[in-house]
Amino acid sequence: MILRIQTLYLFLIFVIGSILLIQNPIANEISYREGEAVYMEFSQFWCSAYIDNGVSRPFWVTNYLHLILLLMLTGTSLLAIFFPKEARVQFVLCLISMVASALLVASLLINFRLRISQLGVNLIDSSETPQMLLFVLLFAFQFLLIRFLWLELRGEWFSRN
Repeated sequence: MILRIQTLYLFLIFVIGSILLIQNPIANEISYREGEAVYMEFSQFWCSAYIDNGVSRPFWVTNYLHLILLLMLTGTSLLAIFFPKEARVQFVLCLISMVASALLVASLLINFRLRISQLGVNLIDSSETPQMLLFVLLFAFQFLLIRFLWLELRGEWFSRN
């Protein structure tokens, strides 16, 4: 396998996606009140939990759409590593990875904002955690990779004509 800058970027995208998949850090937290009871919700990248005062164990809910998007993000970047001489294949796989990560971020943020608007006056506190900044790093690597692959594809196309 030829080591090129694209391979390094694909590997870094795979590593960041794997960190998000394995560690599943908290993306946002919400505290709210219903009557006298105080509840807390927190969303992770592919699941969420609900906690109230009387229960010591959280109720976990898996978000399968987020899990599939995160697996697509990680899997496409890993798969693209094994096509070092196929710039078109890497380009398409990187676009799929970028769309999956954009959909994941959009879904996380939209779900968070919708839940806050649903709670209204019962909301005590809400915050988004710094782990969402991992997507900034992820998008930076994806954009750089797309740029390199686009230049390579353009040069390849111009050399044929």
